[in-house]
Amino acid sequence: MPTKICACCGQSFTPRPQVRDQVFCSAPACQRERRLRWQRDKMQSDPDYRDNQSRSQRAWLDRHPDYWRMYRSQSESLVDFDPFPGARDAERNRRKRENQAQNRLGGAEGEVHRFPKESAETRGDAHEWA
Repeated sequence: MPTKICACCGQSFTPRPQVRDQVFCSAPACQRERRLRWQRDKMQSDPDYRDNQSRSQRAWLDRHPDYWRMYRSQSESLVDFDPFPGARDAERNRRKRENQAQNRLGGAEGEVHRFPKESAETRGDAHEWA
């Protein structure tokens, strides 16, 4: 029997004779990828399937309203989980820029210098309408 190349891992495998169009080998990771691809394609192409999945997830969540609260309270590794890690970085970067501006202007400690906003006339892009 001829061998084929797995669409997931790229290894050669001998397909099962019962499955004519087999493109994934039998490795667990490849089978998981095969199922994920099938579900992703089905969700995109079948509105009834997508609606059913949505209703199933909502029904499960309605039956288990405290699931996420309990999960987070029992999991020590998620205690310090930050769902918006960039927000803290953005605030830190903003303070850093302000400090750099103060140093350039020679401002006093804690004194924040704000740059005046340019008007259209000072930038030179004002248009006269006649």
